Amino acid sequence: ILMQDQSKKQRASSLATESTFLWLLEGLRGMVRHDDDRASMIITINSNSSLISALFRVILHQGLKGSSRCKRILVEIITTIQNTHCVRDVTLNRLLEHFRDKLKPDGSTEATTKDEATPSVDKSGSPQADLQQLLTNPETLFLKSHDPKGLSIYPLTLLAHQTDWSVLQRCIQRLLGGKIERYNPSTVLDFLWACLHNPRIWQGRDIRAAKKSSEEDILSLTPDQSCQIAAYIVMEASSSPSVTESSALTVIQQRLDLLVRCCADDRNTLERVGEYLNQQINSDSPSSRWYKMLLTELYLQIPEIVIHLSNVTPHHMTAKSSNLPSGIDSFSHRLLTLLASPAISKAGDQRKTDALAALRALASSHPALLMRQLPMIGVLLRGRTHLNAREFRGKGHQQFFCQTATILHLLKPHLFQAKPDDLDVIFKSYFDVIHRYSPTKPTMDYIVTNFIDILCQYYQANNSEAKNVLHNYMTPLNLISQARPDLSALKSLLASLSLSEETSDIEPESVQGIPTAPGGLPFREEIPGVSGGREETASPIPGIMQSDVKPMLADEISAFQERLHKGNDPEGITDALNELDSRCSGKTEYLLHFTTEISNLMTSPEEACRVRAFKLAIRLCKQLP
Repeated sequence: ILMQDQSKKQRASSLATESTFLWLLEGLRGMVRHDDDRASMIITINSNSSLISALFRVILHQGLKGSSRCKRILVEIITTIQNTHCVRDVTLNRLLEHFRDKLKPDGSTEATTKDEATPSVDKSGSPQADLQQLLTNPETLFLKSHDPKGLSIYPLTLLAHQTDWSVLQRCIQRLLGGKIERYNPSTVLDFLWACLHNPRIWQGRDIRAAKKSSEEDILSLTPDQSCQIAAYIVMEASSSPSVTESSALTVIQQRLDLLVRCCADDRNTLERVGEYLNQQINSDSPSSRWYKMLLTELYLQIPEIVIHLSNVTPHHMTAKSSNLPSGIDSFSHRLLTLLASPAISKAGDQRKTDALAALRALASSHPALLMRQLPMIGVLLRGRTHLNAREFRGKGHQQFFCQTATILHLLKPHLFQAKPDDLDVIFKSYFDVIHRYSPTKPTMDYIVTNFIDILCQYYQANNSEAKNVLHNYMTPLNLISQARPDLSALKSLLASLSLSEETSDIEPESVQGIPTAPGGLPFREEIPGVSGGREETASPIPGIMQSDVKPMLADEISAFQERLHKGNDPEGITDALNELDSRCSGKTEYLLHFTTEISNLMTSPEEACRVRAFKLAIRLCKQLP
């Protein structure tokens, strides 16, 4: 509307034009009266000076024809912009000065407008620092002595967006020096984040980066300076007087991206940050727990950081409380989806085999990362329990249950510390499948044996949670025990669960007169849910509960080792390898006793020995990555 009025050279504005122009001026006056909006306005003026000059010329020409109210508002806006002394365009400054003189009706208006309209940069009452002083000692803006409420964002905005890069580098060097306790951690971290996203750095750059491109090192920090950023994050997380674990975790997650940007693509920096966090965790400092929380969050984003930790392994890392997405999440999600999909060709079978090997490797090397997909595993299992026998076996769904059981075995002991709801979904799926397709069928033997073994180890590791979860499955456990009397571990589990239920219902004074076992539990000749008396069952004490897999005896191991060392009898070695293969069928962990012999036979000149040794080695690697 304003441009049309200028092009038609109308002497008087219409009512619509006048209201639009007044609305525009009121909006501009509201911006210049607020510190943050005024800083954003100055940045925009300096970034697009030619365009802003043209727009201001139209506005000022229109103001000359407007009412006295419009002229007063324009004078206030011009005076406030000029008093910041931050407009770098000389032509625009001259334009504003020229029109300010034209718009002033008299000299008194200037004084009144200047007193009313010019806000001070620092509202705490301290003298207003000019830009030159800001460039001389920029780090003074970050001192804790400044009142956080009085410290205006305006000088910090000028420092981050309107100063030379050398000034920023000098300021960063001082902020990340040795003595960081005197600086405000929140202000420092906000400033570093603003430096990373400075619009002047990214002008003219390609917005769409390549898929395999890595983040550029904008700040060019040293490893020790990256450690100081980690210290600032912990300082901010623990700065609150009433700090809690949830509030500290929120602060750490908000600042984590800054630390990742500074050390993700530099191996030396990542190693130094890992060592620094490990030192702080092992110290007696009260903030060691927050450093441990920061290390856990950093591990989710950069798992290879554990390589540089001397006394920390991936099995010590837990990520139950973190809700931040990780790059491994999408990777493991694709692997699980591929493993659960039906294979329609040989290439599909090979992809599923590769996905299973990758998931096993991930479960054994970084179990905490794969544990984040436990709800998805439960959903994938639950969606297959309604199929009929033909579809369940013919389309590979039974194989998926077997493969999932092996993955769950590798997630121990993290699996037993998971949320009971997640475990309940998985257990319910296995119970439904076993009940639907009969536990006595040979095709279900692997699923039943491995699942019962997981339940027994779950009870051993966390019996309090196991009692609450398995209490709802006493009936299906009894049915499986009656159908499979050879599962001694299941009898032990049922006995322990039954006795724990009995003792929880009996009052202490009512136990008098009842004969007790050596462990202090009431003795009963018959145990509910288990056929036969106590002499026919395994021990109900969880500490001595044994699995159905009987270990190889020492004499048997030594006999096999002696046969495998006969170098002048290739046929005898081949027979020994074949017997060992059949002896370890379904019990691949027995091969761990013969790793030296198998690795030596992989270089045997006899082809039969070499091929059989390779097959055993591949089988061991697949089962135990």
